[in-house]
Formats: sequence, C-alpha cells, structure tokens
Amino acid sequence: MFGFVVHEAALRTKVGGREGMRQQLLHLPEIGGLRNVSLQVLPSGKCGGLAQVHGMIRMQAFGVEESAAFIRKVAEEP
Repeated sequence: MFGFVVHEAALRTKVGGREGMRQQLLHLPEIGGLRNVSLQVLPSGKCGGLAQVHGMIRMQAFGVEESAAFIRKVAEEP
C-alpha cells in the first residue's frame, strides 16, 4: 500500500509546458485509482501546523546516511 498527500501548490507549479502539465495532472487520478495507492490533495488553506508535524516526523526518522544503509540492509534480507 502506498499513500501520498500532494500539496495543492505542487499541482499548480507549471512544469513541462501547458500540455505536458495537463498530461501529468491527468495521470495522477489514474495512479490514485489503483487498488494499492491512496492519493490525496492537501488544499492550500489547510496547511496550518503542517511544518511542525513534518519536523516532528523528521526528528524520529533515520538520518540520510542511516536511511540509505537501512534500505540496503532490507534489500539483502531473504
């Protein structure tokens, strides 16, 4: 299961020209429709306290090098 929350600003930032952006945006609901994917949009007006929560999660997570080592370790598990 994969869960994604995309901030509205990411959807409104133009990348790849108008048609390229349109195609990217239309692809997202297709991916979100897969049975093992949850895709949600966080509207711009609903971001109060988001930075604080993100910071708390990052404090509990492994560092960059430790995360890379952990991923490599899991990849080698039987």
